Amino acid sequence: MTDVVSPVLVVEDNESMRRLVTTQLKKLGYSAEVATNGKEALAKIDAGKYSIILMDVQMPIMDGLEATRAIRDREKDTGEHALIVALTGHCSRTDCLAAGMDDFIAKPMNIATLKKMMELWLPQTKVSVQ
Repeated sequence: MTDVVSPVLVVEDNESMRRLVTTQLKKLGYSAEVATNGKEALAKIDAGKYSIILMDVQMPIMDGLEATRAIRDREKDTGEHALIVALTGHCSRTDCLAAGMDDFIAKPMNIATLKKMMELWLPQTKVSVQ
């Protein structure tokens, strides 16, 4: 189990990938909410707090790079910093970090990679694969 109170926000337009990531997060002891594009993600962020945001890059309506830039722009007024990890198969680490993302997971990914990333950014959590 984890000590995380806030859920993880999974921003992903592909239904199969959303299901995979949320299932893996649940196995690791995290709760998750989903958004299918950057615009939905911004609305969810306005309405709640998330421990970390797993952000796809290529999505319709508003892509992950644009959404990340919008989040970072909003943070200038609040002084807060949302943890955003790219979850993509079509964008370079350099481009994701330049847009303001904190880290990068390449697709396809597995539960071990996700576990390692969660422990890196949320070190107060102790997760085990069930």
